[in-house]
Amino acid sequence: SLGTNPEGLSETEVREKREEFGENKLTFEKGISPLVMFLRQFKSPLVYVLILAAVISLLGNHAEDTIVIAIILLINSIIGFAQEWRAEKTIESVKQLIEEKSIVIRNGEEQEISSSEIVVGDLLLLKAGEKVPADARVVFERNLHVDESLLTGESVPVKKDVVCLIEKPHYYEESNKVFAGSFVTQGRARVFVEKIGDQTALGEINRELQQVEKEPTSIEIRLKRLSFFFIGLAFTFLAATLILGTYRQVPSYELILFSLSSLVSAIPEGLIAVITIVLSVGVYRLSRKNVIVRNLNVVETLGLVNVICSDKTGTLTRNQMMARRIYTPFHYYEISGVGFDADSGGIFLEGCGPEGCLRSAQYHEENDESEEEGMRNPISKVTLAKFPDLEKALSYFALCNDSELFTECLGEDNPIRKCTGDERVWKIRGSPTEAALIVASEKAGLHRYVLDESWPRISEIPFSSDRKYMATLHQPSKSVQRDHPSLAQQDSNLLIAKGAPEMIEAFLREPSLSEEVVNEFASQGLRVLACAIKHIPKKHQQVTDEDLCDMEFIGLCGINDPPRDGVRDYIVKAERAGIDVIMITGDNEFTAKAIGEEVGIYNPEKNDKSLIGDDIDALSDDELQMALEQRSNILARTSPIHKLRIVKALQNSGKIVTMTGDGVNDSPALRQANVGIAMGITGTDIAKEAADIVLQDERFESVVDGIEEGRHILNTFRRVVLFLTSTNFAESFMILATLLLFVNPILLLPLQILWVNLVTDGMLDIAVSLEPKEEGLLDRPPASLTDRVLSKATLSRALFYGTMMASVVMTVYLLYLGQNEQKIRTMIFVTLIVTQWFSAQNCRSPTESAFSIGIFRNKLLWIVYIIDVILVAVIFLFPPLVSLFELAPVDPWEWILVFLLASIVFILEELRKRFSNKSRKKKLMIDRF
Repeated sequence: SLGTNPEGLSETEVREKREEFGENKLTFEKGISPLVMFLRQFKSPLVYVLILAAVISLLGNHAEDTIVIAIILLINSIIGFAQEWRAEKTIESVKQLIEEKSIVIRNGEEQEISSSEIVVGDLLLLKAGEKVPADARVVFERNLHVDESLLTGESVPVKKDVVCLIEKPHYYEESNKVFAGSFVTQGRARVFVEKIGDQTALGEINRELQQVEKEPTSIEIRLKRLSFFFIGLAFTFLAATLILGTYRQVPSYELILFSLSSLVSAIPEGLIAVITIVLSVGVYRLSRKNVIVRNLNVVETLGLVNVICSDKTGTLTRNQMMARRIYTPFHYYEISGVGFDADSGGIFLEGCGPEGCLRSAQYHEENDESEEEGMRNPISKVTLAKFPDLEKALSYFALCNDSELFTECLGEDNPIRKCTGDERVWKIRGSPTEAALIVASEKAGLHRYVLDESWPRISEIPFSSDRKYMATLHQPSKSVQRDHPSLAQQDSNLLIAKGAPEMIEAFLREPSLSEEVVNEFASQGLRVLACAIKHIPKKHQQVTDEDLCDMEFIGLCGINDPPRDGVRDYIVKAERAGIDVIMITGDNEFTAKAIGEEVGIYNPEKNDKSLIGDDIDALSDDELQMALEQRSNILARTSPIHKLRIVKALQNSGKIVTMTGDGVNDSPALRQANVGIAMGITGTDIAKEAADIVLQDERFESVVDGIEEGRHILNTFRRVVLFLTSTNFAESFMILATLLLFVNPILLLPLQILWVNLVTDGMLDIAVSLEPKEEGLLDRPPASLTDRVLSKATLSRALFYGTMMASVVMTVYLLYLGQNEQKIRTMIFVTLIVTQWFSAQNCRSPTESAFSIGIFRNKLLWIVYIIDVILVAVIFLFPPLVSLFELAPVDPWEWILVFLLASIVFILEELRKRFSNKSRKKKLMIDRF
């Protein structure tokens, strides 16, 4: 039905197929235009009120007020737009996943074409190192292995065959198919294309990704609530002003002026701008830790996260297979290091094997000191001769191997022997599992190219998923016979078999392979390979299955994808902060649980549980939600649909979820999560596009650091709201008290109120927002999404501060009552400015005294004080500004009077904090007893 034949498609068939199925391209949503992105910055109820205030100012012949408000709105929008535009990833980069060159057979000839020109029914040629451009069925293969980790999450390359022997329930588990977006790690193949573009498994994930609607961020929710609060407050004060003004028969012009002042007083004009600055500063801090934020508003949401759903491969682990333990009949050896880096770590003697202690004593009867040294120091090329069992195991594992280890120096590929110096990066070609064996031999000074020269391969039996082993035949060179007579036998070739322990055991002449050790390695999440050898006559130049008998057992090697350094410590740190960490992986349950135990996610003693994909399929959404609430911390064999269901179930139970991942299979869940975090190096472009945050260094620690920064931003948000709200209350109370108490009320001009709100408060709230991070942010549970920024406690403090500041201002009003209107207005103006200086100190901490946290700790705050003093001096000394603000002269003794009265605001709050802390400590002592 696919119309394929050995000669490939004809040009006519290609045209027909393209008309029927289209191009091999994914369909993406159109990116947002710069204009829409800029206009989106104005989408806020608070902005709408400010625009209304600007219009009223213009109608009331106060054009200068309108201009000031317009400038503030413009600055805020430019800041928000610049941040989003800088972080926005172009969708074109995603298309590179399948827009590459491919080799097809058409009209009986091999042709190189763009991958986008591939059609259903094409015959493709694949070889190691190439990316699979479409979903296809294997028709011929030679030792074909494909890395599907970016699609399935499984770290081990999958062996592909022409025939799928067992009908598997999951599409990805069909062993005779290759999938778009995966990589060929080993071998070659001819495949015919079944699906292209949006019809591929990759396209299906992309469609699901675009159907996921992103939930509003917590700061968007909080700002919306806060906006409606301030809108209600503004119109309440406006209505009260109009009612009182009408009742007191205030002239129409003055009533409009009072009403405008009341509206401007109740709206924190600088709130949106300062929040944008706070978030931008948070983004900058995170960028210094290699955390790139694509969505500005998501930074604060990080502070509320109480569940981290982490992919295993590439996030908790390195996505680099590594040999961890070696067993020979004589010893256990432990291998340390970092991934494929052969310069890191080393091989250490761990102890005697269960069968080998007696034999080891006989084997090394004069080498007790060598064994002690091997336990203390890594075994090197110099000391390897003292451990012939290890030398044999490493040599034979490296020889019976189709992978390649190389280094990159100055951007060029180099064999190991040509690349010197510290600045070299180790890379592999072929199977990561086999490469791990070569890395282990390299650490002991056994170079693969030297081994190949000493033991040239003359024949082989390639690995297959049916055999579960490979075998190679080697002819020893003259140098081996001369320099290593213990490894070579006269007139013999060397046959090496390597593979699954149960297969190698069948080839042994005696049952020397320890099942106990195999089970021990497997229980630690290690993939176990066994090795055996046999010397056969030199005339024997070809190896067959019949030769695999009467072999000598050499050893076992346990391999896994090890955890990243520091992950365990940060998982403990996250749990101390009240954050649950859940591993979601496509790998098998056994491996996932072993890694989970190693990093501290899974602990059977704490009744932690695990689920696999089939378990999830059998559960309803409610049952899945309940299972996750019962500490199901390991979720294995999961598909993209499973991951999406898991995130939704957690969100439905009230959790704030961050999801980390690097593969295409993670993308729908990344988009659904409250905070999606993609890996910057190994992550696919689709994953990065779906995420809110990209980790350039791919460190799990950066996720926890980001959560800490989010909590700091949330606290900052509360401080800023407290400071601005108390100012708004002070100004509004002052207006209402003036109208209520005085026959001829005198009020600040709207321009003077805007100066206080935007210049004095504008600088002070930025300084308050940049208060240094407090200690112990991760030693307390996360806040809830339902916790209001303007909580009852914060609102009561704002009312307290506002009442104190309004009282000080009204005291000054009373002291100057009887003087001219301009003098009274001027004294009210300067008093309100100075009270803000003290209010800023009050708002630095809701509970701690300014002296206990360090009165000079926030250096920026003192810089702002100096700047504000200079600016106030300018408007009092520069005649055009004196006229614009309608100011009267203020004598030095009057400044001292204002300063002393304003300090009452600070003194009373310090006393309240002191008594409140004493009461809290007393209560804690009572609770302890």
